[in-house]
Amino acid sequence: ANRVYAIPSDLSFAAAAMAEPVSAVLAVADVPLSTGQAGVILGDNRIAVLTQRVLQAVTGVAPMVVCSTDVTGLPENSLDYVIESELTNQVLQSAIRLLKPGGTMIIKSRRQAHVSIDFLAALRKEIIIRFAHYGCFRQAVQLLSEKRVFVDDLIGRHFPLSEFDRAIA
Repeated sequence: ANRVYAIPSDLSFAAAAMAEPVSAVLAVADVPLSTGQAGVILGDNRIAVLTQRVLQAVTGVAPMVVCSTDVTGLPENSLDYVIESELTNQVLQSAIRLLKPGGTMIIKSRRQAHVSIDFLAALRKEIIIRFAHYGCFRQAVQLLSEKRVFVDDLIGRHFPLSEFDRAIA
């Protein structure tokens, strides 16, 4: 019963379905970030955009979303923090390269595969690695209900239950 939440009447079912990902990225808001710091969200996906919107709504910080395969234009050792939105070897390598010494790498993905990290490079720069699991689900529902986080453009296609096989294919 502690994992069931009433959906406010003003919240569509489609937007309510975004409560879980909003709750997941809310955990990033618990990491101390300030508007004076330089940081990015690495990833070319809906979760990266959602992370930016949630951070803006909750903390006022709105880091730039950068495609993880196109970071060549960003100078090495230039960022105070990097938030990953797609945990891959390439993203971790890019984060280490981009972070200033003492910078913070924020890991929020729940990828079920092994990834490699160059611990010596991270150690030499004394990078802080923070893990962000989940924020408050009730707060996620409230943010959506109050329209403080816009998600309509992030919602994918809808399928009737009768087309379950097609939907997951």
